[in-house]
Amino acid sequence: MPTAQVNGTDIFYQRTGTGEPIVLIPGLGTTHAFFNGALPVLAASHEVIGLDLRGVGQSAKPRQTYSMELWADDIAALLDHLGVGRAHILGSSLGGCVALAFADRYPGKTASLVLAATFSEIDRMLELNYRVRIALIERVGMTQMLADFAVTALFGRSFYETERGRAAAANTLAMIQQNDQDMYIEHLRAVLRFGQCEPGQNRAEPFTTRLAAMTMPALVMVGDEDVLTVPKFSRIMAAALPRSELVVQEGCGHVTLVEQPEASARRIVEFLSRHPF
Repeated sequence: MPTAQVNGTDIFYQRTGTGEPIVLIPGLGTTHAFFNGALPVLAASHEVIGLDLRGVGQSAKPRQTYSMELWADDIAALLDHLGVGRAHILGSSLGGCVALAFADRYPGKTASLVLAATFSEIDRMLELNYRVRIALIERVGMTQMLADFAVTALFGRSFYETERGRAAAANTLAMIQQNDQDMYIEHLRAVLRFGQCEPGQNRAEPFTTRLAAMTMPALVMVGDEDVLTVPKFSRIMAAALPRSELVVQEGCGHVTLVEQPEASARRIVEFLSRHPF
């Protein structure tokens, strides 16, 4: 499998399809495989660049402080390594925060943004979810108890009631449980730092204030059953981004590209077809 040495570390990636490139950035603790269900539709019209973020999957896992900006710099260096000057940038959940950091730092490399079930700021309820998750891991580790807790936040009720939903949930949670406990906690803390929630940050100016400068087209997607990054976060981003479109997916929870992979991918391809570069 291909690995690129960028920014002093090894980043796993894969390239599929032909056409304008789109980078897929997975969410917290998940790998490039998170997008497998959407990949055939996306790769039919675009070159798809999937990757494992630093600290996850087949990429290197250095012990260090992690941030959305660090991950964004890795992706920019990976695109340089691949000879890709500009790309559509798609991120899910934590990956969406990385996508926002990428667009903020590298607007010239960002043809468009697709932000799935993500956020540009954190309220106290979302902060509580991440802090409880850290405390739970510190007590019981990457166990079935953590997986059961994650189910309640990641998957929509409609989807989880189906046999396919429970199978997809099991696959996603198995991916998460493969993470190193300390590394996963560090990545949770990276989310809290992004939301200006950690000690010393004192809820400073939210990242939302930077969105007005992001003039590339943006598609904001969220499930109406998302109880983690509830639709209000997507509405905040859609209102702040100058060229945004908001899609609320019915009967869908937090992991929109797992629960409704083909439908989500078709929406994305239709959006990209209207915003070529």
